Amino acid sequence: MVVDIAEQELSPGVTTISFTGRLVLGNRLGEVEHAIREKIKQGSRKLVLDFSGLKFIDSAGIGMLAMWFGLMEREGGRSPLLAPRAR
Repeated sequence: MVVDIAEQELSPGVTTISFTGRLVLGNRLGEVEHAIREKIKQGSRKLVLDFSGLKFIDSAGIGMLAMWFGLMEREGGRSPLLAPRAR
């Protein structure tokens, strides 16, 4: 399964994004990136990334995470990770 995301706004400016499946190179990765950028543009300054349902992430997914963290830092926000899996 390709990655699916679910968003939940916990309070103004604080959003949890839950990932399910595989965060890998492909069209869906671009859609996810766009959704995250839109959340940041809308004022979210804390994006909690919940990886409890994530089964796999490839180098493209890791690159996108690095981009998110850099963008959040420039905007004065942060993105903590929730439940990353050890391998």
